[in-house]
Amino acid sequence: MKKRIFLAAAIVAGCANLVALPALAESGNPEGAWTLARAGQAGFFGPKVTYAKYQQIRNGMTYSQVAAIIGFDGEELSRNQIAGITTVMYQWQNKNGANMNAMFQNGALIQKAQYGLK
Repeated sequence: MKKRIFLAAAIVAGCANLVALPALAESGNPEGAWTLARAGQAGFFGPKVTYAKYQQIRNGMTYSQVAAIIGFDGEELSRNQIAGITTVMYQWQNKNGANMNAMFQNGALIQKAQYGLK
């Protein structure tokens, strides 16, 4: 009986991590754009950022395009606006610590970096 209660609690707790990904819905994601990932971090069964996905990302892309390639939303690390230029940095991180960062100015990717992606 205790095992069943624990399993039910684990399933309910896991559902708290569900987030909608509109960018994936627009790209035709057959799973309905729901994933077991927190924004910015790959879930246990969810997608993860890979070096192959990282290589597909090009300067000039929008955040929505980048998130659609990676498969889940990034975590916003910083945002500032100076002289009419808005700069935003996002991070995508896997459970093992491997990650990528992307910096956007006025909605377009200007720089990306990665650590430990395979």
